[in-house]
Order: sequence, then C-alpha cells, then structure tokens
Amino acid sequence: MLATHISPLVVVVALAGACQGGSGPASGVDAGTPSVDGSSDGLQTFTCSAGPVSFAPADKSCVDVNDCAMVFHQTDCCGNSEAVGINASAVDAFTTSEAECSALFPGCGCPARPPQTEDGNAATPSQIRTECRDNLCRTKSVF
Repeated sequence: MLATHISPLVVVVALAGACQGGSGPASGVDAGTPSVDGSSDGLQTFTCSAGPVSFAPADKSCVDVNDCAMVFHQTDCCGNSEAVGINASAVDAFTTSEAECSALFPGCGCPARPPQTEDGNAATPSQIRTECRDNLCRTKSVF
C-alpha cells in the first residue's frame, strides 16, 4: 500500500490560487472577461465561462456620454467583475444574460476585489465613470 502525504502548504496554495487573477475554482470555471471583438463596428463581446449563456454583442457606439451606460460583468466565482461602458440601448439585453451567467458561478468563498475599469484600474463603483471616447462608450476610474 502506497501512502501519500500532502503538505498543508500545498493545499493552501492550491486553494488560494483557485480565485487568483480572475480565474475560477479548481473545477475549471474561469473568468468570463469581456473583450472588444477587435472589429471596427464598436461591439463588445462577453463570454460566460461559468456555463452556456449567450450574450448578444453589446453596442459601444456613442456620440456623447449621454449615450453610455455602465454595466458590471462578473468574471469569476469570487464575484470579481469588470465595469464596461456600453450604449444605453444595450443594457436590457446585457442585464438578462448577465443574471443568467452570474447564477451559474459557484460560490468559492474568496473575497471580491474592486471592479476593473476599461482604463485598467481597479476602483469602487463610486469611483467609476463612463465616457464617450473616440465614439465608443468606456469606463474609467476617477480618484
């Protein structure tokens, strides 16, 4: 009979890494980080890594900031999210899909960090604003 010994440190590191850097639990659920699809049409694509939820591409186009709205997309089981600016007309469709996606993430017991903004900063919701830059809705942090 082969005896195995797992160091407590290895277990702690494995569990700590389960929600680090936007990745999900060890079961394979990972971040559904939103990304602009790279085309010139100004659409934002979202993925739900927690399960099979389809998001319609969200329109990011704007003429001024009044065309924009901020939405939060959950990226992992800890409840981490990214604040994304989209056209206000796309909010209802996003909200429906986001509710379905968020419900699929298992709770993994780790604390959520402040949301990431599209300018690359982490900020509390009260420190995040939308802007219309280059005719695209975006989020930015204001400290």
